[in-house]
Amino acid sequence: MSVTGTIDPALGCAGWLYLSLRADADVVADGADLVIGGSAKAVRVRRPSPGLAGALRMLVTDPVLPATLVATVAAGSAPLVAGPLVAAPLVAPGQAWSDAAGDLARLRRVLAVLDSLLCRTVVDTGASGRRLVTVVPVTAGAVLAAAVPTAAGTDAVGAVASGDVGLRDGVRLSRFAYLRRPDVTTVGGRGGGRGLLVLESPLAAFRAVLHCPGVAAMVAAGPADGGGLSPSSARLVLDLLVAAGLLVAAGADPAGQSDSGQSAGQQAAEDDPDSPLGLWDFHDLLFHSRSRPGHSDQPIGAYFRHAASSPEPPPLPIAPSQPPGDGGDGGDGGHGAEQLIELVAPSWPDVLARDATLTDALERRRSVRSYPQEPITLAELAELLYRTARVRGLTPATVGVAYTAVDRPYPAGGSMGELELYLSVARCDGLAAGVYHYDAAGHRLRLLDTADADRRALLAGAVAATGGAVEPQVLVTITARFARMAWKYSGIAYATTLKQVGALYQTMYLVATAMGLAPCGLGSGDTALAARAFGTEWTAESSVGEFLLGSRPAGVAAGPHAFADVVRSSRVPARC
Repeated sequence: MSVTGTIDPALGCAGWLYLSLRADADVVADGADLVIGGSAKAVRVRRPSPGLAGALRMLVTDPVLPATLVATVAAGSAPLVAGPLVAAPLVAPGQAWSDAAGDLARLRRVLAVLDSLLCRTVVDTGASGRRLVTVVPVTAGAVLAAAVPTAAGTDAVGAVASGDVGLRDGVRLSRFAYLRRPDVTTVGGRGGGRGLLVLESPLAAFRAVLHCPGVAAMVAAGPADGGGLSPSSARLVLDLLVAAGLLVAAGADPAGQSDSGQSAGQQAAEDDPDSPLGLWDFHDLLFHSRSRPGHSDQPIGAYFRHAASSPEPPPLPIAPSQPPGDGGDGGDGGHGAEQLIELVAPSWPDVLARDATLTDALERRRSVRSYPQEPITLAELAELLYRTARVRGLTPATVGVAYTAVDRPYPAGGSMGELELYLSVARCDGLAAGVYHYDAAGHRLRLLDTADADRRALLAGAVAATGGAVEPQVLVTITARFARMAWKYSGIAYATTLKQVGALYQTMYLVATAMGLAPCGLGSGDTALAARAFGTEWTAESSVGEFLLGSRPAGVAAGPHAFADVVRSSRVPARC
């Protein structure tokens, strides 16, 4: 719990850091016991003395100095008056605390156990006494870095008193850290609200709530700027942010420890392309850390956070209402509809009679990027769409299920049915070149009035995604209606959508293989181009996957007649 500055002798923590519990934690009486609980843990303190109970209750009012907690324990009762920032002891500094030694030891143990619920606040050392920054633990194991020595061994409190504290040299923002405006899910400390801005990093176990523009300016511009803060205040802010892992110290001795308490090797790893951390892009690591529990306190799961303020988004897309050729915005369905093409549903007995087994389809599955002269037929395309992406059924909302569930052939978290399919057709026997939306409930295609230049650009993007190895017949672009997932899920809405795209990919691969077609999943596509081509607003419905379909060339091997593996070669002992 200690960072730069004098250490309170009774509690073993930095004496200049104001302490409070997270805003979502509380201290509740349970008979003669106190239960201190929050999102990360709950701690029971059995039969605390009045002084200890009073000190613990102070943590849920306003940030308080450790010396005040010590004085409250010694006095045997809570302060009669608590100001905006509780700092005044109740007893004279010279009063003996030895009678409260047992309670002080208990307080120290409780604070150590509560480390992942305790917020620390730096207050301006000047006359204003305003809050500057609060660091809030966001993981169950959050612990501030070990004691950080001040420059040239200077004692921080003595230096603050003399005004002789310079800004820390060599401190920089982690390349994975970011500033943002807090939202309703952002948990801060007590009494300070969510702050002006928050500083976060997927590598840090704390978020920093910035209470004043000066701190934000210093973080953004670098320590040398100071943000208009006094040198002593700026130094305390920097030390706390380094201890929280949001700022890192550069230029440390590679063989030793840096002045942030972290190894120089770990800090250098951020920019080392040969290290595991150096291989991560900023947005990938952030997405990974925020869409799985363990490195964040953001809500993750089916919280229905928007259900109280907005109705359930429609389970199926809204068909365009304007007349054919109007060219206006057709809502979720895209541009104005020019033509509806009713597709034929396959016959169950016919499919069973000619279909390959699951094992055969799995073992023969390949990405095929070449096609014969004869293109895929409309009947084949209709069968594949029906077997992989149609709506099999709708289950209305019932008691215990707050929304309409959409059943489709591929597995989907929550059965939200948010994925849509658009077809950019170059060559298909029985279907004119164009861009179509697949109506999964009606099993039909809706021709969109997409500009031909956009259709060609979509197909060209597919060629680029395969390294120029293909002349597309049909490009299937998968989009997601994001509101459908975000209405139910917090933290995992987009991650779950991408997993469902993978499930749809595999379903399309297996069905296409069983049908003797040429499937190929793609890794990227132009979201801006897709939104323009389909007439969608990209933050409401955007492309999340691309898949090529075509007829299968005769030269492609039919597949194995037995399992293929590398088990035997992998089990051979390595020869030195």
